[in-house]
Amino acid sequence: MNKKIIASLMVVLLVFSITACSNPTSQTTPPANVGDVFRIGIMPDVAAIPFVIGAKKGIFEKHGLNVQLIPFKSAQDRDAALQAGELEAVSSDLLALFLLQEAGIKFSSIGHTAGQFSIAFARESGVKEPTDFISGKVGLSFNTLMDYLLDRFISENILDSTKIEKVSVPAIPARLELLASNQLSAATLPEPLASSGKGEFSSVISLLKSPEANPSVFLVSDAFLASHDGYLDILKASYNEAIAYCNDEDISTYYSEVSEFIGFPPGAEKFQYKPFIELLPTDSFEYSAALDWAMEKGLVKTNFNMVDVCK
Repeated sequence: MNKKIIASLMVVLLVFSITACSNPTSQTTPPANVGDVFRIGIMPDVAAIPFVIGAKKGIFEKHGLNVQLIPFKSAQDRDAALQAGELEAVSSDLLALFLLQEAGIKFSSIGHTAGQFSIAFARESGVKEPTDFISGKVGLSFNTLMDYLLDRFISENILDSTKIEKVSVPAIPARLELLASNQLSAATLPEPLASSGKGEFSSVISLLKSPEANPSVFLVSDAFLASHDGYLDILKASYNEAIAYCNDEDISTYYSEVSEFIGFPPGAEKFQYKPFIELLPTDSFEYSAALDWAMEKGLVKTNFNMVDVCK
């Protein structure tokens, strides 16, 4: 072939290659407003750890996200901040989702998080097995996940609910103090707080059948997602990258940093944290069970369609 023709073809190919590489439609680009402030409310529990890792280890920032973590000590304070429009997202649960939707505050679940929950029994109660719990006072926060999980625990273990008194103690640290001083027979608590006081309690029993059977969810503002096309995929990818970091690294290398930010009590380091689960799609059974409970309690009147409030 003529050398001039070959040279011409090479120039054409080079120009084509440069054009293709510089064409913005040929690669995935983040939304222009991906760096907008994204405030996430977290509680002092296991589910908060991947969020803290994502922020502290620069994982969210690497993906272009401007995440700010806002810690809370009670579900009531967290939900009040949501209703006031002070958060774009929250590490929360299905009950909170239904209550927000009922109030006209549009948040959706984007998947299950790594929450774990237990019921801890005071030393003087002598409870070792669920069926040992005949009567007593249980500290919790009314009309929240803790309330729902206690009712499920009572039902699953065929306990007499008329002999079990629910006591409103919204703040988790106060719940622990009352339990340790035997002013409560038991308390429903998120982990690792329940297990942090194992030496002071008669027993600590999980309220979940498995980590996957979990009503904890990551809630995100519908309005924020609607105005940030493509943000959801980036958010999920960065969260799951934080999960991978938590599982791949020895927890001793990051526990102190996480504990200091969240405010875990002494003894919480003994809890079995791993494995952390990736963001799983919202489970239809967990969804229906929680919604049925909320409707039976009169907390919500709307039978929300799962496809409308889960992404």
